[in-house]
This record gives sequence, structure tokens and C-alpha cells, in this order.
Amino acid sequence: AVREGDHWRIQGEKCWLGNGGHSRHFIVFARTGESGTRNNVTAFWVPRDTPGAAVDFYEDKMGIRGTTTTNLKLQDVLVPHSSIVGEEGGGLKLALATLNVGRIVVAAQAIGIAMCAYRAATQFAVERSTFGKPIIDHQGIGFKLADCATQLSSARMMLYEAAAAYDRGEDVSSLGAMAKLYASEVSHKVCDDAVQVLGGRGYVKPNPAERCYRDQRITEEIDHDDRGCH
Repeated sequence: AVREGDHWRIQGEKCWLGNGGHSRHFIVFARTGESGTRNNVTAFWVPRDTPGAAVDFYEDKMGIRGTTTTNLKLQDVLVPHSSIVGEEGGGLKLALATLNVGRIVVAAQAIGIAMCAYRAATQFAVERSTFGKPIIDHQGIGFKLADCATQLSSARMMLYEAAAAYDRGEDVSSLGAMAKLYASEVSHKVCDDAVQVLGGRGYVKPNPAERCYRDQRITEEIDHDDRGCH
């Protein structure tokens, strides 16, 4: 972004934009200083109908298909200086603060997905019978579901600890990262086990476990710079 009097002219592209297909407003982080210097990123508020702003691509995703993921292009977008969010040069600090609470939110997302898959698996295990008894009474199934319940409980406690610390205004950079890491790994295992318990039914649509298996994968993604824009 380059300042021109009382305005800023923004050029650039952002991929993997969550819910970008529905958003009427965007918070755009742009470089406003020399590369490699401190405080060289600024956040701007950019309405969707600003001339030069265009959502030009929709991703066809494996999971979380209930949301849109889009590509945003900014070509000669002109916004007033008053559109700066926070302070000029303070964009990176703002982004990192958002990531800290964002990791806690992703941990909650992962646990919610896993609980959905777990409930579908346990309900099926109680209703489905083989060799004269419900399959949950077979150790190969019952023990698997018991392990899932234990891991889900521990992941929730980790999430609650991080959320409570955030509510108290404490630094949650470590707690949030740990909660996201563990919750996403637990979600992976629980959803995988749920598909196993359900057998063929867990592999086909419409089945909650099939969807959860695809949806949970996004929670394991690591934080990284965007690459591979279309």
C-alpha cells in the first residue's frame, strides 16, 4: 500500500479467504514500509464494493464445505487514510493478537467436530448387534470408544484452561497453541475411529462421521504464509 495524500492505494492478492464469498467488508493487511523493517505492515478496512476489489475464485474444498473459501484481488484500490485499523505500522501486532485467540477457537472447532463423530459412532455401536449383542459390548469397539471419550475429555480441559486464561487477559500464545495442537490431533483420531466403528456406513453420504472426517482435517493445518494463489 502506497500513501497518496489523504488516501492509500493498495495492490495485491489474498488467497484462502474464509467466508470471503459472503463478506461485505475486508480487513486487508498490506506492507506500508520497506521490506525487512519493523512496523512495516498496516491493516486497512476495505468495503467489498470498493472499485478494484474483486472476489475472483472460489475453492472447491474437501471439507468445511458449509463455508466459502475465496481469492481476493485488489487492483488500484484507493481507500482514505481513516480506513486504517489500529495504527499505521501496527498491522503485524494486530494480526498476531488475532492468531492467539484464533488458535483457541480452532481448538473448540476441532473438539466440536470430534464430539459429533463420537456421538454418531456410539449411537451406532449401541444399536448395531452382532453375535447376539450390541457391538459396543465387544472389546474391540468398546475400548476404542472409551479411549476416544478419555481423549476428548482431556482436550476439552486444555481448551477450557486456555479460554479461561484469555478471559482473564493473560498471554495465551503458548496455551492456545498447545490446545490447538492437541485438540486437532484428538479430533483426527476420534473421527478416524468413528468411521471405523461405523464401517461402510461411515464411508458414505449422508453420514455425520463421513463429513466430520473431512471437516476435521482443516484444524490440523499449521500457521504459515499463504502460497499457491491462483
